[in-house]
Amino acid sequence: MCALKADRPRLAEMVAESPAGETFLVPAQLCLPVMSQCSSNGHALRVLFGLIWLSAEVMRSGAQVCFRASMAEIRIASGFEGYGKDVPVTEAIEHLKEEVCVFPEGKPVEIFQELNIVDREDKILEWVFTEEFTNIFVSPRAFSIVSISEIIRMKSGLDFFLYLQVRRIWKMRKRAVDLEVRDLLFAADLPDNTPFQRISERVRRTTTRLETLVGKPIKVITKKDRGARHHRAICLDLRS
Repeated sequence: MCALKADRPRLAEMVAESPAGETFLVPAQLCLPVMSQCSSNGHALRVLFGLIWLSAEVMRSGAQVCFRASMAEIRIASGFEGYGKDVPVTEAIEHLKEEVCVFPEGKPVEIFQELNIVDREDKILEWVFTEEFTNIFVSPRAFSIVSISEIIRMKSGLDFFLYLQVRRIWKMRKRAVDLEVRDLLFAADLPDNTPFQRISERVRRTTTRLETLVGKPIKVITKKDRGARHHRAICLDLRS
């Protein structure tokens, strides 16, 4: 918290007043790039996770309520405090309004029932998560514990994907996870025919930054099936 006070004093004030504190829970389903449009949009993801942090304790109860916050608070919670303008937040809101989560099984789940700036003069944002999305946060069997002070430092969809996976396996016995190439390409907004070496290099650069952020070495291991020509996954290994 001391470092946060020095680096982001206004966020530190919000953390001190937040029922959730600095950390909050992200269900395992949302640790994958499951959003139909925004999985590679770092700005939109920062705003979304900022809104989840502001709503975290209520969402865990399963209550579906209307949340309100000033645009200044949203900027701080999503790491855009220094911009001085609401442009990155308002652009992200437009992307998020119709966003859905597409899970491997089941129908798409809309995220927001309502997401609107209701007072243009005072710049107040109101949002209501859908019942289906809220229910994902009620007693999840697997989840990541993430920090809002780390979330605001994510810049891209790939940053988010790898960070959420690192935090998900942080306290697992195995402490390693295989990430499918197709998920990595989707999070990085790269076409399906991207050479494996290119996505591997992107992952290595990103994990180097994450090592500094989380203070833990992260080994990157490429994997392919015996006799196969193409790699099928990249493993993140936290075992040191």
